[in-house]
Amino acid sequence: MRESPEADPFIAEAEKKYILSSIGDRSKGKDIKHPWKDIFTSPAVWAVVVANFTAIYPKMKFSWKLWKSRRYIVTVMSLLGFFNVYALRVSLSVAIVAMTQKVNVTLENGTIVEEQEFDWDSKQQGLVLSSFFYGYIWTQLIGGILAARFGGHIVFGVGTGVSSILMMLSPVAAKQGVIPLIITRVLIGLFEGVSYPSIQDVYAHWAPIYERTTITGIVHSGSQIGTFTSFLVSGLFAQYLGWESIFYVFGGIGCLWFIVWMIFIKRDPASDPRISPEERAYIESNLEEPNPNKNVRRPWKSIFTSSAVIALVTTNVCDTWSTYTFLTQIPTFLNDVLKYDLGTTGILAAAPYLMFIIMVFIVSPLSDFLRTRKFLTTQQVRKTFIGFGFLVTGAFLAIMSNLDNVTAISACLILAVGITAFSKTSYFANPLDFAPNYASVIMGISNTFGTVPGIVAPTFAGFMVQNGTQEEWRVVFYIAVGFCVFGTIVFGIFGKGTVQPWAQTDITSKTKPSEEVQTSQVSKTTIVEEQEFNWDSTEQGLLLSSFAYGYTWTQLLGGILAAKYGGHIVFGIGIALSSITAVLSPFAAKLGLYSLIFTRVLIGLFEGVSYPSIQDVYARWAPIYERTIMSGIVHMGSHTGTFASFLLSGHFAQHFGWESVFYIFGGIGCLWFILWMTFIKRDPGSDPRISLEERTYIESNLERRNPNTVRRPWKAIFTSSAVYAHMTANFCDSWTNYTFTSQIPTFLSDVLKYNLGTTGMLAAAPYLVYIIVAVVVSTLSDYIRSKKVLSTQKVRKIMIGSGFIISGSFLVLMSNLVNIVAVFICLIIAISATALTRTY
Repeated sequence: MRESPEADPFIAEAEKKYILSSIGDRSKGKDIKHPWKDIFTSPAVWAVVVANFTAIYPKMKFSWKLWKSRRYIVTVMSLLGFFNVYALRVSLSVAIVAMTQKVNVTLENGTIVEEQEFDWDSKQQGLVLSSFFYGYIWTQLIGGILAARFGGHIVFGVGTGVSSILMMLSPVAAKQGVIPLIITRVLIGLFEGVSYPSIQDVYAHWAPIYERTTITGIVHSGSQIGTFTSFLVSGLFAQYLGWESIFYVFGGIGCLWFIVWMIFIKRDPASDPRISPEERAYIESNLEEPNPNKNVRRPWKSIFTSSAVIALVTTNVCDTWSTYTFLTQIPTFLNDVLKYDLGTTGILAAAPYLMFIIMVFIVSPLSDFLRTRKFLTTQQVRKTFIGFGFLVTGAFLAIMSNLDNVTAISACLILAVGITAFSKTSYFANPLDFAPNYASVIMGISNTFGTVPGIVAPTFAGFMVQNGTQEEWRVVFYIAVGFCVFGTIVFGIFGKGTVQPWAQTDITSKTKPSEEVQTSQVSKTTIVEEQEFNWDSTEQGLLLSSFAYGYTWTQLLGGILAAKYGGHIVFGIGIALSSITAVLSPFAAKLGLYSLIFTRVLIGLFEGVSYPSIQDVYARWAPIYERTIMSGIVHMGSHTGTFASFLLSGHFAQHFGWESVFYIFGGIGCLWFILWMTFIKRDPGSDPRISLEERTYIESNLERRNPNTVRRPWKAIFTSSAVYAHMTANFCDSWTNYTFTSQIPTFLSDVLKYNLGTTGMLAAAPYLVYIIVAVVVSTLSDYIRSKKVLSTQKVRKIMIGSGFIISGSFLVLMSNLVNIVAVFICLIIAISATALTRTY
């Protein structure tokens, strides 16, 4: 905005004259009536508008172009990563209220009684809530070391991805007892423990020095956004979808994030094929250490005796005590003292984190502004912000503990959490201030000690708050106030904001950040043929067959587990574990062939329970004369998956990299698991959504009312000719099926010389025909049986025999042909004919 038209350098001359003439008339006291219609329809006016826009446009910077900046994409994805990390961590705080809540239940005789699904006292609840940190504390330092070796983006992604799948398994663990749930939470803690140290490695490669606080502040606001969202919606999920849905939804979101993260986020600008040369040059010239954590020996003695490290560790401990008091105890405090119901508790517990999120986007840029304009040094900014954040937070906590007015308590709580933005944004960035070369390792050390309050604070609160009175809660909050004051004093005395002598390298001491970077690139390119993995055909065959090495051993076990725990549980968990292992396969492949083989064996072990466990589902859900069509449609899914995989995998590999094949299909499996565990029950009697008519129909049309409760006649089973006939048919069908699924893409590439995309499409086409044939054959089979045209035995023998003979004939014919069209037709008929045999 300028003082007058004459002072505006961007205004067009015609517009300036028009304004000045109007002002002149007005200064003479004339009351001008603006001819708006004529103005907006005047070509001259529109010419002025166009001229003005043309003059200003080159100087404008549009916010919509920000998505093209790779460092901002890394920032947003990291924010979403911490959203998942904290949503997985804190949602149990709300879920446990629903899990242990007493509800009125009306018995069949009309008596109303109070029941709890989980009768855990306050000590047990405190142990469950703190168990996360028993694992979390052990992987802080190792997370920093792994990040320096393999890349923070890999460690951060894998840690969050595995935590997500464990989150989805938590309801199953809880129903087995408090100890299995505690073990699951410990495992989640182990995998999430790498988050903070590994993200420091990401900052070290992606965050320019004078954007550092802003980027770290925005990223770590994700933790509060996750907390806010979790507190906001978890109570509603528990009320309307059941407490289990909390774990399935947040776990599924984490798996989705993991897929996107692993596809698009790279270790550093040099590894990112999508970054512009200008942005890459800008980032690399504005890092204090151009190649952080690379081939740097760590001065362990100096690290552990440095006052800067001790100040950071103390600050972390003091901050996390108050943070974990908020995270784990606020829902219970609101329920105990203010007597809010579950839905309101979640919303009120979430509100302070909305304030924090707003404050982060004010505090982080303010911090970097003060540093870049030299109003304060980095050290002064860190000490001022940390001290202010701690003292104000402590003051509001002390006030809140002495109030009994609901509105006043809510206001104090919101302000106390919101003000922590000052301290958190500063100490998260601090390792990069004084030791950029070792930031990930130092954050690992700091967070190791900072995790102790996560173990002690909830347990301490559980022992202190026996009756849920305000006096008991006052002690809990006063302890948190004491930590805030202590942290202020220690960081104020010992905190540092400049690179320490022991943390300097030759490169660090010579590097200065620049404001603007201009680069010119000259490249000489030699084109050579390379393979990322130089595996010969024997090794490839071993890799492709390794799945079956695991798959063989869990077939019988799957049937036994399904009978005991329910086929729906075993089937769901088996596929979920296979999915997350598939997602980890690219990482295993880069470690070596045998690591990938081991991963494939694990997938086979987990998938081995699928076919036996689905039989338990049929036994409880499939009426006798719908049995073939139901099983046919279900097993058609295997070929639908094969069709989709062959059709899409080549394109994924070409356009997103071969790793994306594993990430996408693994992620889809995790999403399916959420839906399966939410909506599928063991039998009609356990399904709250089934109609009475359908339940009666199914139960009256099962050959056994209570399947799998009888003792198994093992001797008769293993000496039965029917069992051996079925096993032989299965073996023969599996041989041809695995030949198709594992070798057809290679056959099309080797013999017919198709490229990757075309190979996938051609390999997929026969399975599309199979899907159609399977629906027809299954329906026809049940129709013939229900109409008594043929007995069940005759139907099975005719279908299986026809399928084997037709498939075999066309396979033999195909192997002797050289015409592409003829080979393709034989392949389609051979595969689609297996729909007949699959009635076994």
